[in-house]
Amino acid sequence: SGACSPDGRSLVYDSERNGLWQIYTAAIKNKDEKLFTYATDIVEEQLVNNNAVSMQPEYSPDGKSVAYFKNRADLCVIDLKTKTERVVLDGKYNFSYSDGDLWYTWSPDSRWLLCSYLGTGGWNSPDIALVPADGSQKVTNITESGYSEGNGKWVLGGKAMIFESDRAGYRSHGSWGAESDYYIMFFDQEAYEKFLMTKEERELLAEAEKLKKAETEKASGSKRKTLRRRTASSLYSSTSTTAATAWCVSLSTPHV
Repeated sequence: SGACSPDGRSLVYDSERNGLWQIYTAAIKNKDEKLFTYATDIVEEQLVNNNAVSMQPEYSPDGKSVAYFKNRADLCVIDLKTKTERVVLDGKYNFSYSDGDLWYTWSPDSRWLLCSYLGTGGWNSPDIALVPADGSQKVTNITESGYSEGNGKWVLGGKAMIFESDRAGYRSHGSWGAESDYYIMFFDQEAYEKFLMTKEERELLAEAEKLKKAETEKASGSKRKTLRRRTASSLYSSTSTTAATAWCVSLSTPHV
């Protein structure tokens, strides 16, 4: 799999060479060239060089890091500037049957990842974990229902997540399989309250926000006018004082 960098000037991808999957990048060398389509010189670099299977790389939205799976289970993040690597989710919390069956996704601010997670339901009923990208905080199982949940996606600018769950779906009690539904989980109280609003309440809120914006802009305009007047007055005063001072100095200078 592969992904494009936020600035569109490089690609990150996994490639099996000499019997081992590793992570590589390819970047446009010429600064004046903007598109891969017409690039005349592309430089490839091996980003991850180890003895473990490394796959499914993805750039962080700020373009400073790349996340990927190592040993088909460990979720890792590598800093593109320092090339330092950290394991942000231990592989004991994941299990892969086939290449590409695990998932993760970056938050819009590059601080968090949503990831598949073996929690309450075990290997056959995975949960979703909230993982700090810098590894500084505890990993949190945010679904913890005992049913199968996955395919989390950040929405509302990172204030919420939509995800798939079979917790309320029809299921076969004689065999495998269940129907899934999509849910939304909020990480922000204000976003949640807006979501619960009726159409009329949203229209009233939009009108109130529009009015508040207009009043803020009006007040800001008045402040700018006052500032300009004060600045002009200050400049005039400063110029007059300087001229008077210079004039006085000139008159005080002895004539030869």
